[in-house]
Amino acid sequence: AEVATAAEEAAVAFEAEVPARLEQGDLEAAAAAWEAALRLRESYEEPDAEILVSMRSALDALRQAAGAESTAASEPEVEVEQPAEPEVEVPDPSVAESDPAPCTRPRASLAGQAGAEVLRPAWSKAGSAPRSNRDSWDS
Repeated sequence: AEVATAAEEAAVAFEAEVPARLEQGDLEAAAAAWEAALRLRESYEEPDAEILVSMRSALDALRQAAGAESTAASEPEVEVEQPAEPEVEVPDPSVAESDPAPCTRPRASLAGQAGAEVLRPAWSKAGSAPRSNRDSWDS
């Protein structure tokens, strides 16, 4: 009974090591720890116990993943060419343009400069009827 208890404690310790190895990305070490836990559990469990069946399938999955990882690591890395981004010239705000293009259309003016369009309200334009300052309240 003491041997079974010690084997179970050791198996639990190996099982607890697996998540840390997986986080580190070391699939081979995770598979080795899981296999050690499985061997310990096989020493005191029935050969067809449900826990052993699930541990064996998990070990197979870990081994496949570790094998796929080692195969991927041994294959040469293929560089995928990224499409080139078009170069966009961004003007430097610290450099002022020396000769900006002249404005070709007349500018509107409130002052009524010669040759320029004058902006005035409709009521002030020539030909408008004068408005009375009196309204219906003034009667």
